[in-house]
Amino acid sequence: MSVIIEFETRRRLFLAGLNGHEAPATGHAGQLLPASQGVERRTTPRIYTERRAELAIGTMVVPICVVDVSIGGCGIELLDGDFASPLPGEAAVGILNLQLLKSNSGTRLLPVVLRNFRSGRARLGLGFQFPSLDHAQRRALCDFIDDVQT
Repeated sequence: MSVIIEFETRRRLFLAGLNGHEAPATGHAGQLLPASQGVERRTTPRIYTERRAELAIGTMVVPICVVDVSIGGCGIELLDGDFASPLPGEAAVGILNLQLLKSNSGTRLLPVVLRNFRSGRARLGLGFQFPSLDHAQRRALCDFIDDVQT
C-alpha cells in the first residue's frame, strides 16, 4: 500500500514538472518491478506490463510489446523478427503509440529516445527514455501508467 501511495505522490510531482526521489519496487503486471540487490537506484519505479503498441522511428513503424514503463522511460521488445535490418543507432528519436485498453480513451503518442539495446528470450529489447515532456505528454504518460495499473 505504501508503494502505491509513494508512486501516486511521484506521479503528482511529475505532472507538476518536478522530480521525485528514489523509490522501492515490487512485481507482476501493473505492479512495480523488483529492485535488484534490494535497493532501487532509479529515481522512478518501473511498472511491469505486457502491452502491445507501435513504435515509429523515421519511416519505420513496428509492432512492439511494452514490457516495463516508468515516468522516466520504458523497456520494449520487438514483435517483428524482420526488424533486424536496419536497427536504429544510439540516441535515435521515435514516437511511441500507446493504446489505452481499460479506459477506452484511444491512443497516446509519446516521444522517446533510444538509450540501450538488450537481447533476451527470443526478442530484441530496447530501452527508451522519455525526453523533456510537456504537460500534455506527461498527462498522456500518466494516463497510460494508470491504464496499466487498473
